[in-house]
Amino acid sequence: MYKRENVLIIDANSLIYAIKDKIDLIGLIRNLGVMYVPAILQCTIMELRSLSRSNLFARAALRLFSDLKVLESSGKGDECILNTAVRFGYSVLTNDRRLAHRLKEAGAKVLSIRDRRFIKEVGG
Repeated sequence: MYKRENVLIIDANSLIYAIKDKIDLIGLIRNLGVMYVPAILQCTIMELRSLSRSNLFARAALRLFSDLKVLESSGKGDECILNTAVRFGYSVLTNDRRLAHRLKEAGAKVLSIRDRRFIKEVGG
């Protein structure tokens, strides 16, 4: 369906960070020079739903990013993102340092939001 290298999984951390700091996340992704398909995993939606009970930013992220491509996934949290990214060769946008480290060790391409103005590859 999509070229593997063109799918960019966005984790809950990045979605919440974008809402909290009023970042045009989709605009930043478009400016990368690579035609990424921004996507969110089912497990990330479940995580945001759980967080939204007490976190206004998670609730806003669910509404604002509801038009993103949703990819099937299994598991929970970081393990779900790690397994899906490695299995299908997807890139991941996260500002979670621990997750980024684990993804890089597993051979996945990792990007993060820097200075609220651009997205940069981690370790690249």
